[in-house]
Amino acid sequence: MSRQTDIGRWIWLALVTVWWSLGAAGQDAAPPPPEEAKPTLNTPNVLRAVDLGGLETRTAAMMLSAQEAGDLDVSMIAIPLPSEAAADSALSRVVLAVDISGDALLAAADSRLDGGKSDDGGKSSGSGDDENPLITEIYIYAIDAQNGLVASLTQAFRLDLKRYRTDLIGGSVQFFGSLELPPGQFSLRLLVSHRRSGRIGLRVQPVTVPSWRSARVLLPPLRREPAGRGVLVRQAGDVGLPFPIMIDDQPWVPSAPRSVQAGNKAAYLLIGRGLQGDLRAEILGSDGGVLPGADLQGPQTVARGLPGVETLAAELIAHRLDAGDYRLRVSSADGSLSALAPFSVRLPSSTALAVQAGAHPRKRPSRSKDIEAMRSAFHTAFGFLDSRDRTALLPLIEIEQDRIGDGLPKQQKRLGDQELRIAAELGSHDVEALVPMMWLHEELYRHYRQTKEFLLATHSRQVLIRLTELYLDNQSSPEAGQVVADVLVSIAGFLQNAGSLISAEHTYLAALEHRSDHSAALIGLATIRESYASYKGAAQALEQLVEGGSSDPEISLRLALNRIRIGSNTDSAERLQALAALPAPLWIAALAAQELANFQTASKQPEAAIDTLKAAVERHPNVQRLRLQLASQLDRLGRASEAREVLQELDPRAGRDQMSPRLRYSRMPRAPYLNARKALADAASERLPRVLESLTPDPAVAQADPNSPESPAAGASPAGETLTQPTPRGNQR
Repeated sequence: MSRQTDIGRWIWLALVTVWWSLGAAGQDAAPPPPEEAKPTLNTPNVLRAVDLGGLETRTAAMMLSAQEAGDLDVSMIAIPLPSEAAADSALSRVVLAVDISGDALLAAADSRLDGGKSDDGGKSSGSGDDENPLITEIYIYAIDAQNGLVASLTQAFRLDLKRYRTDLIGGSVQFFGSLELPPGQFSLRLLVSHRRSGRIGLRVQPVTVPSWRSARVLLPPLRREPAGRGVLVRQAGDVGLPFPIMIDDQPWVPSAPRSVQAGNKAAYLLIGRGLQGDLRAEILGSDGGVLPGADLQGPQTVARGLPGVETLAAELIAHRLDAGDYRLRVSSADGSLSALAPFSVRLPSSTALAVQAGAHPRKRPSRSKDIEAMRSAFHTAFGFLDSRDRTALLPLIEIEQDRIGDGLPKQQKRLGDQELRIAAELGSHDVEALVPMMWLHEELYRHYRQTKEFLLATHSRQVLIRLTELYLDNQSSPEAGQVVADVLVSIAGFLQNAGSLISAEHTYLAALEHRSDHSAALIGLATIRESYASYKGAAQALEQLVEGGSSDPEISLRLALNRIRIGSNTDSAERLQALAALPAPLWIAALAAQELANFQTASKQPEAAIDTLKAAVERHPNVQRLRLQLASQLDRLGRASEAREVLQELDPRAGRDQMSPRLRYSRMPRAPYLNARKALADAASERLPRVLESLTPDPAVAQADPNSPESPAAGASPAGETLTQPTPRGNQR
């Protein structure tokens, strides 16, 4: 019955679409107005699009599919603002900013030169058919929760490639339009089409339109980026806002930057009403868990912001985040306001760091044998701990690239010996100075791994392990074991996230040698063993966590499941029942209910399993897997009509923006690993002043030849004091 209703709805919508399209079929699109000046993102001049007058059946079919496809690189953000039509209007003017890659448009235009078959991967060499204008069509639908078409925008613009080709290479076209929508949740469907080549970009963008009659409103945080190169195009007619939007007399073009460079500040605008009071920022991982290491500077009120709303400026600094996808959540202290915005972190290459530092990137710097150059490079690199400016790492990176560039073991050993010599000198003054040195090499290791400089990554890891051995052999306090365990867990977590599970397992075991109750090492070890189907070993690590007082619901869930798998069902059902009743985290409660129902079915309690699933469906209606499992259980008991009723309530769209509970379960828990990294960084920061003081150049050492027999041996300080040399430890190797 439900399927027939859906089919009828789609047929009705298609007929309405055809009627709307035929009603506008006789309208010829007028040519764009004359261009008085060449508009770019650095000038206030803007091109006007033309209205296509209606919808096309072919276009509607693609957009109503709710799929994302095509080879045009396009993105869109939607900003719901109060409507200016009437002060008491419930409608919002949803501002739409569409970003279209200039390189992708040029590739589409130039592909016509050989019948549309050539493609350069979205890059244009700068030559092509400039005689024909580049005509691009933009279609935007707003679909409500009942799959009804609420509003639409159909526009086209034309660019003279003789005039705009240079602006499009490496730049973009920014289209600016708007729709009026009532409060509610909508799915915006965007189709950008280059008709002559047949290339398209099809995207789906959910948007929640608030009620501006509410006393307090907070929109998703918006990135405030400087205007780049390209061309501005504005919707035909009145958009209702000046474009570019002026924020404190500075032009702002709304866009959706895909990434932020690790350690850099990202400027955001916070828009809403009733934003007085403390706002806080949190970073969410792909599993929805809160990750440590986010600072929100500000927010400060913008004197001249968007009309009719409060506009705050803030800066996000995301510390200690690996490359990957995240979400920023801004919320009020009392929890009444909350908004999310996705972002990704990328790590700059060594060449990019050189460019940021103002240096000409070199494949390999000239060789240097001066130990003072390395000491100076370390002094500069330690500045990264305070400033988070990754260009501080560049001098040390250049030296390491120079020494290991040939890949010769002799060169690598020599570099390692020289770096350990400096570490030993520092440790002779104060053994705690080795902690910032370990932190620095841990940062270098992650940098080299993420930039795929694997030989340098191997070198950094070997030096780091030798530093932990040197530290432990000269410092026997319990705190030393904690610091070394944090170092090893940081490495192991990175290896586990990168898929190097065997190396990660060995490194976790090494961390546990120094701190047997290290929670991040135990949970990491448990998840790796579980992935190997070593359920007994996983359960042992998890039991140790519980015995240590852990109340983490994820640890309780994993322990219950691993005990069931090895046939040790002690308190497993009770644990799952308690977890299934939790209001949050949703993924844990939903998965606990599914596994409890499986356990009850296996224990010949089918009616109890049905009761468990029915209660879970009521608590978590958007988790469609619960409905499927309930229908399957009913069908097994011969209750086919009840199973059909459950299936009729399935909503394939529900929960699409949430990670599957089982997929989340397969992922490494991120928070314990990041907490260990934060503890290491804090320990290094506390000891950093003493290190910088010890790194002051010593004239006696500066004049000595580091390779001569008379020079101080590795491990000796200028005063002649020595540290006990490191003792290799099996698991750390």
